[in-house]
Parts: sequence; C-alpha cells; structure tokens
Amino acid sequence: MSYKNNLDWREKNRERYLKYKRDWARKKYKENKEFREKINKKERDKYNEDQEYREFKKKLSKKWVENNKERHNKLMKKDYEKNKDKWNLRKTTAYRKKELFNYHNNKCKNCGLLKNLQIHHKTYNITKGIKGYVLTEELKKKTELLCRQCHRELHKK
Repeated sequence: MSYKNNLDWREKNRERYLKYKRDWARKKYKENKEFREKINKKERDKYNEDQEYREFKKKLSKKWVENNKERHNKLMKKDYEKNKDKWNLRKTTAYRKKELFNYHNNKCKNCGLLKNLQIHHKTYNITKGIKGYVLTEELKKKTELLCRQCHRELHKK
C-alpha cells in the first residue's frame, strides 16, 4: 500500500482510524509503566514551568466540569465512597484549624504578624482532646499560633 493510498484510506475511514489510534495509545499507556511515567513527568514539568499552560489546564478543567456535571458528580461520589475517611478528615482538619486560628486571634503570639501563620503544638499527644468536630479547651491551650519564622526559630532551639 502506498503512502497516498494510506492517506486516502485514513480520510475515508476517519472514525475507524481515530478509534484504532486511541485504543492503541490506551493500550500502550496501560501496559508500559516507563512510558506512563515519562508522559506524566513531561506533563508535570510543563504544568510547573509554564504559567499560561497552567491557566489553560484550569480553564479546561472548569469547562469539562460544567459540560459534564452528571459524570463529574458520579466520579466525585465514587471517590468519596472509596475514601470516606480522607474526605471527612479534610473537613474536620480545616474546621479545627479555623477554630484554632480564631481562638488565637489570627496573629503570631511572638511578633503579632498576620501572615504565614502555623500551629505549634506544645505537646504532640493531641488525639485525646479531639471529640468529633469539637476542640476542647485543653487542646486549644496546648497550641500556639506562630508565623513561619518564629516557628522555625522555636524548633531550632
């Protein structure tokens, strides 16, 4: 089969050819771990280095979610069912963090800075104080709110 005939065949059987090409790519991607890692590394590098590409991917993702709401909801529900503990932990952790920040007036205890705040645990045995979503007073007293620099200096000692 000559090159020209091959191109003609592709044009006449475009859908069939594209399906074959997709199936081949999926098969190669699934079976070849090195190829998969290579593709993923290229994608990650491009995403991390190129701001425009990052914005493009975010817009594309939002568009996909808007156009495929039902499918997106199914995928999210499936992921939630599979990883309930992680999802619930995210909610409770964010809630507790917010509550601790409010308790400590959203500023560094040492210098009063309002940015780059971190929670410092005076003692690391904190599981006793946690009851569901509620933080006990005892646990709140065992923590301090410090800016990144003060927190580093405290741990250097």
